Amino acid sequence: MITYKDICLNEIELIHNLWLLNSEFHSTKSAYFGKLGEKDKFKERIESWNKKKSIKVTIAFEKEIIGYCLSSIDNNIGVIESLYVVECERRRGIGKELIRRHIEWLEEKGSKTIEVTTVYGNDDSIDFYKNVNIFPKTIRFELRKE
Repeated sequence: MITYKDICLNEIELIHNLWLLNSEFHSTKSAYFGKLGEKDKFKERIESWNKKKSIKVTIAFEKEIIGYCLSSIDNNIGVIESLYVVECERRRGIGKELIRRHIEWLEEKGSKTIEVTTVYGNDDSIDFYKNVNIFPKTIRFELRKE
């Protein structure tokens, strides 16, 4: 049976390995992801999450952690910051349940808008988000100087 549990930001290391797997997954989906230097910036991301007004981290586990969702809210804008389910555990409704819990939390906290980003070329994620009524609005380009 899958159990869902909210964890505190000071327990965030629990998801670090899955976050790295998520980065690796994005690298396989987009030729541009690795080129943007996004591989392992976990500590930098933690610093940015610490500055948010409110944050929620939920893990999904059976014998071990098999997924997580991390969301934040600031100025009535909710952001699904990161979502990942271990590849062999997908298509069991875990991602949908994590997103459902986070959308509910963001709405309870007063979010007027909920934003999600995914890497260019990640059509599976785009389809997933459409399936939970989150639709693409723009494509964002980025120029990074090496």
